[in-house]
Amino acid sequence: ETEMSKMGGLAKIFTKTNWLFLIGVLALAGIPPLAPFFSKDLILEEESMTGHLVLFYFGLAASILTGVYLIRAYYLTFKNGLTVVDKSVKEAPNVMLIPVAILALLAIFGGLFGIPIEDFIDDITPLEIELSHGLHFSWELVLAVTGAFLGVIVTYFVYARYKDRLGQPITFLKKSFYLNEIYWKAIAVPFITLARFVADFLEPKVMDGSIHATAVATKGLASVIQQVQSGQIRSYVAWMLLGALSLILILVLI
Repeated sequence: ETEMSKMGGLAKIFTKTNWLFLIGVLALAGIPPLAPFFSKDLILEEESMTGHLVLFYFGLAASILTGVYLIRAYYLTFKNGLTVVDKSVKEAPNVMLIPVAILALLAIFGGLFGIPIEDFIDDITPLEIELSHGLHFSWELVLAVTGAFLGVIVTYFVYARYKDRLGQPITFLKKSFYLNEIYWKAIAVPFITLARFVADFLEPKVMDGSIHATAVATKGLASVIQQVQSGQIRSYVAWMLLGALSLILILVLI
């Protein structure tokens, strides 16, 4: 099953995956001191300090929405009551858990290493270098952290207490802004139509037809030339005399 609304209670089965997934959710939501918080905060601070306030507020909104939809995914999948599942469903094997656990550790401690970004990027501004060294308390930082915590806490509270009152998701959002439909109408259908035109008309009628017409013309020309090449000496002599007379006539007329 891939529909999250039909899941729930998987934390009791996937006990390790539950915690690893939650760490990933909080990290992507920008909760400090997890690693993505530092990079997100650096981006938002530079957008604001360089005067790109529109980009700053769009980035802040996107950051908050990230926490909202990921917490929703976490709650619907791992909480939200126990769903009846096949008894054969078990926790993921270590070959899958170990790599994810390493990523989770990096998400927890990676941001605390404080590796300067100029070690990895050549084209970097002095402001980026300054912001990448240490944690700078600013109103951008307060907004980012407050938004991240509010997005996570409010979303979890709403789904834990009032999930049954939320109703169905808005069609526009559930359909992913109708991007699949737009792609199908604007790109897939025209290319399918073009492919059918090539397969049903252009290739059999034009390409194959031109090849067939060339073959027929070549065969007809060969038949005419074959009659000239009869293999009879008298015929060759007659053609030679005819050719010689034609040349004499042309020279006389010129």
